Amino acid sequence: MLLQKSALTPKEVHFITYRSYPRTVLFPKKHPLFREKSISLKLLAKYPIITTSAGLTGRTEVFKVFAENNIEPNIQLSAPDFDVVKVCLERGLGIAILPSFTYDPAVDKQIRATDASNLFPPSVTSIVISRKRRLSKLVQDFLQMMVPDQWNNRSL
Repeated sequence: MLLQKSALTPKEVHFITYRSYPRTVLFPKKHPLFREKSISLKLLAKYPIITTSAGLTGRTEVFKVFAENNIEPNIQLSAPDFDVVKVCLERGLGIAILPSFTYDPAVDKQIRATDASNLFPPSVTSIVISRKRRLSKLVQDFLQMMVPDQWNNRSL
C-alpha cells in the first residue's frame, strides 16, 4: 500500500521511501505568474488556490508551509484528484501546488508550471509495511525490485 508519510507513524509500521517529487505551481497558460521570474508564498497567496481533497499527497505539507510563515492561502476549492484540479486550472479558476509528476507539458497544453521546490518540501511516497507480519518471499522480492537501495529485510 502506498501512503503519504505521517507524523503519527505507529510503532507497528515501517515506512520505506519509494519516490520523492519536487513541488510545482501549476496555472493557466495566460496567468500573470507566467511572467514572474521568481515566486514567493506571499505572491501565491494572492491567487485562488485549487487543492486536492484531504488525504491526497502533500496537501497538509503545503498548508503547513503557509501557516509556518503566517500567510493565509486563498483556497478556492478542493478537488477529488489531480485531473480534476487541472481541469479547474484550464478553466481559469486558480493555481495549484502539486507534485511535479502531475504535470506533463505534452498533455497539459493549457497549463504552465514553475518549480516551487525552494518553497515547499518534496512530495514523498512511501511503501508501508507492518512490523508485526512476516513478509512473504514475493513481497521481499517486490521490495528488492522497487527499493533496492533501501530494502534491508534484516531491519524489519
